[in-house]
Amino acid sequence: QAQIGDPPRLLAQQSFPVVIVPRAPVRMPVVMWGIYSPENVLKELPRLLDLGFTHCLGTPLDPKPLMKAGDDAQPVPPRRVESTRRMLDVALSNNFSVLASLSPGTAWKDDRSRLRVDPQGRPITNRPNVCAAAPDMEAYCRRVGRAVARAWGDCPAFEGALLHSEVRDAATLCYHPHDYAAARRAGFSTIPTQITKSGWRWDRVPDFPATRIIPDNEPMLAFLRWWWKHGDGWNALNTALAQGLREGGVQPGFWTFHDPAVRVASVWGSGGNVDVLSHWTYSNPDPIRIGLATDELFAMAAGAARPTRVMKMTQLIW
Repeated sequence: QAQIGDPPRLLAQQSFPVVIVPRAPVRMPVVMWGIYSPENVLKELPRLLDLGFTHCLGTPLDPKPLMKAGDDAQPVPPRRVESTRRMLDVALSNNFSVLASLSPGTAWKDDRSRLRVDPQGRPITNRPNVCAAAPDMEAYCRRVGRAVARAWGDCPAFEGALLHSEVRDAATLCYHPHDYAAARRAGFSTIPTQITKSGWRWDRVPDFPATRIIPDNEPMLAFLRWWWKHGDGWNALNTALAQGLREGGVQPGFWTFHDPAVRVASVWGSGGNVDVLSHWTYSNPDPIRIGLATDELFAMAAGAARPTRVMKMTQLIW
């Protein structure tokens, strides 16, 4: 009992619910490449679980403001960050995981000043593709990765990220001053104008060997090999984005992927410093291509600079 002269005491009571969940099981991810928003994840979660999916894409991102933002920037407004965290808690309580779909590089494809240019310096607009090799793009992608990780990296249900998707289809040889400078640093005197990213026609090359076989050190071939690994810039942006996520503080076991990884030239490795190479195959017209693309993924992963897993998707929209 309190007596006169005793220090005042305050007693307060508060109640709140606690959801106890088991440790996450070791399982093969079965990813719904879609859903995209926290609201859709909550709406579709029962169906996703019923169909046997373990993951989907579901965190939001507004990347453009992060081009010049500070180190405390968030990927979306604060209310959206909090609503996404609540969705991730619901997913966790249902033994479900969520991945981010990022693609910050493609956010600039409507900005003519960031498009690839032809040898005359004119923006290429028929199939717009961002010049991923621009000097500020790697720092921007690291900033995006850090912002996303700060917002949700401590949430156990936030398990991975699709870094970029379908960005190399429209990528062409580019002729900005920084592209020329990168080619010179790689040992090339210039960027050829007589070839495309797909190569060149043998019947338009003077003295082309009758065997149709060229040496490994043929200058044009050497340039294209460099361009597909480094010159177009997209592999470096994937690497920067993955670095930013880890710098921002994602959970151990967080994994990154890039797709469609096989839709490139036949070079060892692809996609940058990612954990998983992924590709999709349409079920129409030839389902056997599913096995072909999977074999290609294994070959690419075997030649990657770091241990890399593979993931395969089947497009059922057909």
